[in-house]
Formats: sequence, structure tokens, C-alpha cells
Amino acid sequence: MERAVLGYDLDLAFGATKGGDEADIAIGREIVEVVGTRGFSPTWNGTADHRISFPINWQRRSGPIADTSPPDKHLQNA
Repeated sequence: MERAVLGYDLDLAFGATKGGDEADIAIGREIVEVVGTRGFSPTWNGTADHRISFPINWQRRSGPIADTSPPDKHLQNA
């Protein structure tokens, strides 16, 4: 997330718990297909050893409705 906030693409790691590269690639294909139908333009080379990359324009909310409360302590150490 930090890289996305700085203007870089958001990179998504993925993988199956069983089934090796074939299962990983099937998951990657499904992710690319689903997010593509939701308006994103992911890039991925189709292999199990590369992350799926999403170009995003990070826009921090500001103003009266923005949640500026400190993050939950549990999330800080995640």
C-alpha cells in the first residue's frame, strides 16, 4: 500500500495452497478477469512468479467526512 500512496502501481501477490504453478496461474487468471470487469486495468505476465499490478490514482480523503482517527493498534503491527 505504501508504494501505491507514493504513486506506484499496487502489486498483488497471489497463490494457491495446493496444486503448484498451475493452480497459482488459475487464481491469477481469475483475479485479472474479475477486476477487469470492475473497471481496473491490471497487468500480469501470466506466470506464477510475478505479481498482478494495478495502476491506481491514490486520492486521500480530506474534509469533514474523512476518517482521520488513528489506526487500530492491531492493524499497526500487522
